[in-house]
Amino acid sequence: MNVLISSDVEGVCGVDDYEYINGLDKNKLEQGKKWVTEELNVLIDVCFEKGAKKVMVVDGHGKGDNIIMNLLDDRAMILRKHEYRMIEGITDNVNYLILQGYHGKANVANSFTAHSYSSFFFSEVRVNGRSIGESELNAMVAKQLGIKTILLTGTKEAINECQIKGLQTVETKESLSWSTAQSYDQKVVLKKMKEKCEHAFDTKDSIDYIDDEIYNVEIEVELNHLAIAELLAYPRINPKTISFDAPSIEDAYLELMRIGQACKKLYSTIY
Repeated sequence: MNVLISSDVEGVCGVDDYEYINGLDKNKLEQGKKWVTEELNVLIDVCFEKGAKKVMVVDGHGKGDNIIMNLLDDRAMILRKHEYRMIEGITDNVNYLILQGYHGKANVANSFTAHSYSSFFFSEVRVNGRSIGESELNAMVAKQLGIKTILLTGTKEAINECQIKGLQTVETKESLSWSTAQSYDQKVVLKKMKEKCEHAFDTKDSIDYIDDEIYNVEIEVELNHLAIAELLAYPRINPKTISFDAPSIEDAYLELMRIGQACKKLYSTIY
């Protein structure tokens, strides 16, 4: 049994304002990394207790430097983001996916750090006309590959958005605004993570896949910058929204990741 843990930062317990993320306060940044690592260690330990032969962890946030490596359980294999970004390693014979530290989708009021893949470039991402977040799209790709998403931890918004029958979840905090939240007691949250991760493996056969179409999909990406929308070689449905069709959700996901990288290059050229 092989398990992939996709780790994000914004939904981690204790990360209650954006200074834990943006790096302006170095002490808060390092403390946030410590909390990310502590949560991962709980999940990694349960995975091996439940019979995992290999546990892979992808640091899915930003540059991928949010885990304190010398504190991380050394039984886990660390993956760096490449083509598949937040779910790097998803094609490497993975059986189960765990989403740790996730946040809600873009364009939701008072949802802590609400965004869909890129708060700087993307205003919203839609699949077949429905606004989606990172937890949902990652679970859709897993579904196409026959991989069950069995556990999701993070904000209430992330949990409410990702509707999977039987999915085990741990809510880590209450969102107060886009930039602030109030975390729950960390000892309690870590205990719940252990219990819910154990239960996820015990009930894995009864956990379903996300209920979304995964073939012949239409993607719409609303961009923040008009100039970038005009320069990208995609049809536009309005001045800032591009669209494209894909034969599968995996193809759509990879194209979306390429769009994100193209936006970075264009932005550096224009501005």
